[in-house]
Amino acid sequence: MNNVLVFGELTGDHLSSIATELIALGNKLKCEVSVALFGDNVGNAVEEAGSRGANRVYVVRDSLLRDLQEDAVVAAFEKLCKQIVPDIVLVGKTPIGLSIGPRLAFRLDGGFAQDCISLEMDQGRLIAVRPVYGGNALATISFPDNRAHIAVVRAKIYEPQLSDTSRKAEVVTFEPKLDSSVIKTRMVETVKNEPKGVQLEDAEVVVSGGRGLGG
Repeated sequence: MNNVLVFGELTGDHLSSIATELIALGNKLKCEVSVALFGDNVGNAVEEAGSRGANRVYVVRDSLLRDLQEDAVVAAFEKLCKQIVPDIVLVGKTPIGLSIGPRLAFRLDGGFAQDCISLEMDQGRLIAVRPVYGGNALATISFPDNRAHIAVVRAKIYEPQLSDTSRKAEVVTFEPKLDSSVIKTRMVETVKNEPKGVQLEDAEVVVSGGRGLGG
């Protein structure tokens, strides 16, 4: 059985919706699913990953991951991948995922596909479908056998599994022992825009209309 490692992006101290979708995708591919969570503020995400279908959770802790600075996250993710050697790495198409996915693929010398809307397994090889030419065509991409398969996946393509609190994941703490030289940029300020009401990406029903809708 192939093993999948999901980049466990967080929303606060909870697992993000895209992370739950990627766990469901890993199970759909009939793979053993692990989730990587970064930093000390993983809160409820460990239990949430297990309840959503993850077999194992790697809690990646290092003093340089305190602010989840992107350079540090990429370096820690690289060290984790080199230790556990996943067959497939799934990353959500989010602002941080769009950066981490290709950077990780380069460091691992892996096969890479961006903006995937469908993933399937064919005789142990990952097959990805992604839009090209501004969405006017779809490209089918197969990954080389001798490299890690790394895919950045669009949100809302796969339905998360229903939460089952009786399901528990094995929890493994991983300490990458990062050197401060891995950080090339400096965090100056973080400004949080607190959303109000139901977020579009989490809404069960979305109603939209054009100018003819009037008032």
